[in-house]
Amino acid sequence: MDRYIKSKLSELVEPAETFVLPRESARDVRFEGWLLADASPLGEKSYVEQNGRLYLTKSGKLVFWLRETILSTEVPQNVYTVHISQSVEELIETAGTCWLAKQVYEEAGVDCIEDIC
Repeated sequence: MDRYIKSKLSELVEPAETFVLPRESARDVRFEGWLLADASPLGEKSYVEQNGRLYLTKSGKLVFWLRETILSTEVPQNVYTVHISQSVEELIETAGTCWLAKQVYEEAGVDCIEDIC
């Protein structure tokens, strides 16, 4: 288990909640854990609304959930994506580094900086 996950698990004092996250073209995901971050863009409306969340499960997995609502259709359509990771490195590798992911990482205290020597 990586340092970030160990640290977060030791800091959390409130009881874990049960979450069920929908996802597109796959089974929904259910787990017990904590919401670490919830980020949405502020500013001008576009054709797509996005919301990103980061969860930590009781078993020490990081779950990144992304909801994209396509507003350009007659009836808005939601598209859900879930990334499940064992470490911060795997999280960044699978969920990416787009501006919304970076906003979620920052809110959760995830270091998303590449050090070079």
